[in-house]
Amino acid sequence: MKLNKQRFNLLSLTILFGLLVGCEPEFVEVEPTLVVPTRADVVETDATQEAVVEISATEPVQVTAEAEAPEPVLIPTAVAVEVSEEDAAESVETTEETAEAIDAQPADVSSTLRMAHSLIWGGAEVTDPYAATRFAEFSLFVHERLLRLDGSGTLVPVLATDWQSNGDGSVWTFTIRSGVTFHNGQPLSPADVVYSFERMLDGTAGSTLQSVLQQISSVAQAGNDQVVIELSSPDVEFPLLLTDERAVILQSNVNGTPSADEVGTGPFKLESIDINGITQLVINDGYWAGRPGVGRVEIIAIPDDVTRIDAMLAEQIDMLDDITAEQKAQFADGNRFGLQNVPTGNWRGFAMRVDSPPFDNPAVRQAIKLAADRQALVDQVLNGAGTVACDHPVWAGDRYHNPLTCEQDIEQAKTLLADAGYANGIDLTIRTSSLDPYWPQLLAVYQQQAAAAGIRLEIIEDPAETFWTTTWLIEPFITTSWNERPAHLILNEAWRSGAPWNETYWNESEFDQLLAQAAAEPDVALRRGFYWQAQELLAQTGGSFIPFHLNQTRVISTCIAGIQPIAAEHIDFAKIVKTPNCN
Repeated sequence: MKLNKQRFNLLSLTILFGLLVGCEPEFVEVEPTLVVPTRADVVETDATQEAVVEISATEPVQVTAEAEAPEPVLIPTAVAVEVSEEDAAESVETTEETAEAIDAQPADVSSTLRMAHSLIWGGAEVTDPYAATRFAEFSLFVHERLLRLDGSGTLVPVLATDWQSNGDGSVWTFTIRSGVTFHNGQPLSPADVVYSFERMLDGTAGSTLQSVLQQISSVAQAGNDQVVIELSSPDVEFPLLLTDERAVILQSNVNGTPSADEVGTGPFKLESIDINGITQLVINDGYWAGRPGVGRVEIIAIPDDVTRIDAMLAEQIDMLDDITAEQKAQFADGNRFGLQNVPTGNWRGFAMRVDSPPFDNPAVRQAIKLAADRQALVDQVLNGAGTVACDHPVWAGDRYHNPLTCEQDIEQAKTLLADAGYANGIDLTIRTSSLDPYWPQLLAVYQQQAAAAGIRLEIIEDPAETFWTTTWLIEPFITTSWNERPAHLILNEAWRSGAPWNETYWNESEFDQLLAQAAAEPDVALRRGFYWQAQELLAQTGGSFIPFHLNQTRVISTCIAGIQPIAAEHIDFAKIVKTPNCN
């Protein structure tokens, strides 16, 4: 990734834990043309229909790989950054410093950890962790998976202590941790794991995990402490899919009655829930991994980005994920706030529905991509705290990352538009909201860039509280936001034909076949080759505009310690401690 135009080198281990504080932002002064609708104009569309895309004879977008697929290497788990002495002199938290802070700061189980949630489903959030409208922040504290990832990309045992395959990856056996109880005191058993997978695979119940885990053919208990999962086709990296934050384990039943979705095995349990207000959690005294460091958690609904910033500044919440470089200046008081800056695979971009005109024409999609100066977007939107991406989601810290190049080409964009019947340029409407702090500047800078190619972009802002329910997956051209996922997971979840979160409705059998070949290939170099082909196909013909991956900046109150510099879905929240009597 790139920070202030400095080059990144892939290294394994350790560097991800070095956190970088960047320089002050210099933003291009561009005002987007903004149209705020007076009423919700929701297009009534069948979100499940399959798109049929005819590829015309237009020239493909100019995307090329810089090198042949390399020989097998260790998984690059982080990105090293060349940092100036001036930058390095700023306050940067390291793994060792984090550990020292935890040791020096006594646990205060009478204290309360306060977090915001963005109310992304407009109040329709539910405690069912497999549902599309799941209350994600709640689930992170209450539910647990079989395994998760650490900051180096290594699988970490949680409710499973061991996992083994039969050799070709078609059968996996998981040993379930003993001594774990649910919040109601009932012990965790393999039967609960079997029940949970049945729920995950039940598309009729609205599970969003069905497409991710579609190769599972059976799940069965084996003995007193094991679960055997058989796959319809070999998948040598199947356990990676189970690190998805939704793949949690629920209790099967209590006295023959299914347990409530809010009952988990996590470090905190539900006291009261108010989706639009404050949800209260209390400590799970019987937590299998030891007593958590705080006694209570408050999850506060704050849908607007600006209001979340104000809440953090007023010390009404203790941490805030993913602020922009511009916002970072507001948290310069080191006595009150600490910053974590971690290179990630998170991205912001645009989604074009390929089943809707004019995006059903590949030439139009290619022109939209070619009009972008991606390095300028990194510099002006992220203040350099990110790296150029070429319309696929696999970031530079993933061993399957394809280092494509994608230079701006205004003349080629004009030619493609003319070939598509838009010789005088094209008028497009994109829908966004105030949900995400990066979207306004991304749109402003891209709007200016695209105008040179004859792309006239009108921006409509939809209500933040309904964007994910009435705009996303419905409108033909929208801003989008995704967090980092391993290649094996994200390519299946967001672009495989029929996936429920396939926001561009791109259905390509060749792409699906490449993913199947990669999953079954035991040789790392050959598997990488399949993933490289899949990424190139997506970049050339898909409906996603992914201009960059960004460094995540997290604000943390100096009252708390123990938050690992990793994605929120992999943080061990039981290890967070808070200074007694602090704010």
